[in-house]
Amino acid sequence: MPRMDGLTACYAIKTDQATKGIPVVMLTAISYEFNKKLSEDVMGADAYITKPFSSGDLLGTIGQILSFRNQTSDASERNAPNTLKN
Repeated sequence: MPRMDGLTACYAIKTDQATKGIPVVMLTAISYEFNKKLSEDVMGADAYITKPFSSGDLLGTIGQILSFRNQTSDASERNAPNTLKN
């Protein structure tokens, strides 16, 4: 990446109000546990996949992220107070 590394880009996406809801999957050749924890716990990445990976691995990870978001969204809607007035 010409202007910033992936960790910095992830952090910029996740700390900006306009983009913080966009899922970020880090795809990297670096398989150190420290980098994974830094990406997910500090920078806000939704997932961390190391190379080599298969398209199935990537699609499975995306599916898990979307499933979790749908479950979280559904739970939030069920627990939200009804503010509509008749």
